[in-house]
Parts: sequence; C-alpha cells; structure tokens
Amino acid sequence: MWATLARRAAARPWAENRRLITATLLVVLARGSLRLRFTRLVALLRLAPGATPEQVDERSRVQAEAIGRSVRAVAHRLPGTTTCLAQAIAGSALLSLRGIESTVTLGVARDGTAPQGLAAHAWLRCGDELLTGGEGHERFVPVASYASAPRARRA
Repeated sequence: MWATLARRAAARPWAENRRLITATLLVVLARGSLRLRFTRLVALLRLAPGATPEQVDERSRVQAEAIGRSVRAVAHRLPGTTTCLAQAIAGSALLSLRGIESTVTLGVARDGTAPQGLAAHAWLRCGDELLTGGEGHERFVPVASYASAPRARRA
C-alpha cells in the first residue's frame, strides 16, 4: 500500500501533492472542529452571513475546482466518515488561504427516514461552481449561507 502511494505521489506534480497534503490536514481539522459550537466555528473561519458573487476570474475558478477535487478525494479515502459540512469547511479554509472567496450553504429537506423527519446538507460554492456537496443538493432548501473572507495572500 505505501509503495503504491509513494509511486503515485512521485508521478504527480509537487503542486498537486502539496494541495492533497494540505487538503488532508484541513479535512482532519474540519472533522474535529465540528465538535465546536457553530458560532465559534464561524468566527474561526471568518465566515459572515451572506453569499459571495457568482463570478470569479478564470485563475481563481481553476484553483477552486482543483481544491474541490482534492477535498473530495481526501474525504473519500480517509478512514471514518467525512460529512458534507466538514468537506465544505475544509474547502472554504483552503480557498480562503489562497485569497479566493467562497460560500458555504446549509440546507434542509424533508426525509421520512431521518430523525425528526428532516435531513441536513452543506455545500461549498465558488463563483457558480459547486465544489463539494453538489450531488443531490437540489433537493435541499437553503436555510443559511456564509461567505468567506479571503485572507491576504503571501507573496
């Protein structure tokens, strides 16, 4: 297993490996952060109620799509369950670190199999692209959106 991982890593460009390593760390941190009160989590991530514009420049869109792929790939390969909210949080943090705005949206839907008859879902949007949680999001009614405040990029 480790030999296979090492061969795959050696075949990828360093930038992609670095993005996957960063995504892994942030997904693990996001999974742990879900134990915090939601208001504390929003403050730590510098999220504000509202949404970001649906238009981003091409460079940001390409980076955002790559980050979304990395977060989804890591989330499916880590042991245990990585929720849609943890993926959205990790993706938002990664985008923010790169100076790219994003929106985390929380939604609910009626679900007869879920406790209290409701199911919840979270997804991450950058521009008009859904980066995480896009599959099946249309059956959920958005109840809250949080816009990221991008951190200043380091040169």
